[in-house]
Amino acid sequence: MNNQEKSPKFEGVICEIPNIAVDYFHDLTSKAFFLSHCHADHMQGLDSPKLIEYLHSQSGIYIYSSKATKNILQNWPKYEPLVQFIKIVELNHPTQVKMTNENQLTNEKASFIVTLIPSGHCIGSIMFLFEGLFGTVLYTGDFRIAQGDSKKLKAFKLNPHHPDYGFKSIDHIYLDCTFCYRNAKDLPMRDECMELIFTHVKDWIIKGPEFKIFLSLAARFGSEFIFVELNKRLGIRVHVSKLKYDIYKQFPEIAAAVTLNGKDTPIHACSDSNKCSLKIPCMADRGLQVRPIRPTTQWHLYKNISEKNAAVKDQGFIRVLFSMHSSLEEIQDLIHCLKPGKITPISKPDVILLSQIEDLLKCPVQFPKTREQTSVPHHGFKKRKVN
Repeated sequence: MNNQEKSPKFEGVICEIPNIAVDYFHDLTSKAFFLSHCHADHMQGLDSPKLIEYLHSQSGIYIYSSKATKNILQNWPKYEPLVQFIKIVELNHPTQVKMTNENQLTNEKASFIVTLIPSGHCIGSIMFLFEGLFGTVLYTGDFRIAQGDSKKLKAFKLNPHHPDYGFKSIDHIYLDCTFCYRNAKDLPMRDECMELIFTHVKDWIIKGPEFKIFLSLAARFGSEFIFVELNKRLGIRVHVSKLKYDIYKQFPEIAAAVTLNGKDTPIHACSDSNKCSLKIPCMADRGLQVRPIRPTTQWHLYKNISEKNAAVKDQGFIRVLFSMHSSLEEIQDLIHCLKPGKITPISKPDVILLSQIEDLLKCPVQFPKTREQTSVPHHGFKKRKVN
């Protein structure tokens, strides 16, 4: 497409709820923070010393997340100082968030209910459903929910015990529009992609001990399904880095599928970088026959390849289509189910116009608001006295 539309980046602003920030941690005026999952583009400012200082200086301000996300962060050294400020919210359990005012008193009028809904993207990933005097607002974060499954989610229903009562009225959805375009109409589910990965792994490693697999991953988390399935089918553990191993120990099914010993396995995913690489980081190249497999989506869509058997040899890699984001049809299914009043994309390709998203989703679409557009004068913060 020739027409381009530069969209403002999502800066954690939920217009209906002043003084909160979602997946954005640079704004040190927020009275509550929310973290949907542990991918870098949703963790901006989370490792900032200024955030730690701010949280220490205040009372009653927390980062709300799923239990799995907290488990990841408390085993990730640079985020350990944050753990005391992370408040776990049970999945599918409406929970009150009590906002405080400048005098550290609870402001009941500004308080609201939040429900965490599994989003199917990666370990611990969730959606936030906000309900209060402002109405009902859904923040999807990054999500992958199969077509037809949106209507099964209890949190969306007026009364989970009476499905015939229908769905809640959603005023506004802050939506993952990563693949909200026609090239991504129908993406294979992960179990279909797994068949292809399994075949390429098995056919290679049976050739001999010098034949190795390197899983070159585009994101730090999200490929654990591959590790677990390879272990189930082949009885082989996947070598991962110490950082990932220490995190995966908190999740028994994943822990059983990975190892710290790179010498005992032909399958490696031991890089902590998301850069394309043909080399296994823990091994010298001499005498090895390495088959690098890179699960990707954007590359396939750029090449207009979206079939479930899409494994393509490219510059030394075998690229397998493996999506952690919903296809266009899956996004349309969610919107058709919830019928929101309007949509704000939290991510979208610049080459896709808002008007095109409106046409595809049959719903009004607007740009995300920036922090400057919604900010109030900020005079810094004072450290809270410790008694």
